[in-house]
Amino acid sequence: MARCGADTQVLGAVAVSVLGTSRADELKPYFEKYGLSHYDPSHYYPVEPLLHMVNDIVAERQGMDSTFDFVSLGIANGMSIPLPPEVDTMEKWLGVWMDRHPMLYKGSDIGYVKVEKLGEHYFRARVRWPWVDDVTYGTIYGMCRRFLTHGEHYTVWYDPDAVRSDRGGQDTVIYVQW
Repeated sequence: MARCGADTQVLGAVAVSVLGTSRADELKPYFEKYGLSHYDPSHYYPVEPLLHMVNDIVAERQGMDSTFDFVSLGIANGMSIPLPPEVDTMEKWLGVWMDRHPMLYKGSDIGYVKVEKLGEHYFRARVRWPWVDDVTYGTIYGMCRRFLTHGEHYTVWYDPDAVRSDRGGQDTVIYVQW
């Protein structure tokens, strides 16, 4: 199943948010090759070139390096993506993520984000968007780092019983608890 339509576009602010990754030195050649550092945060850009960048990273940095690369890209995204000032807690972010997704992406099939509250500080996210699963994981992890107080314990994990998008599933299911 395709993660998004061929006409999908992403807001530049989302794309450039990954430039702050802790692995920026290793990934800089990819950012330069695809012109990421020249994106205007207020404009929309086709997702396709960025997906080619992801494919290049997988092909050239196989194995654990690409996993760490993608998680670090997601963490950078989660920690720096612009949000309205009223979104100042993890619970508020999880509450608006579904509604913000269509503001960050345009096209005939932009995928989706569905978040369910399962208990006190316990949520399940079902995500189908252009990015590989480890970017999704990293985004949630980055939001935890952004919003939870220093030293507050949190856990982010894939649903072990669901087939992830990277492995042919309809979407990726990730839990977060703190």
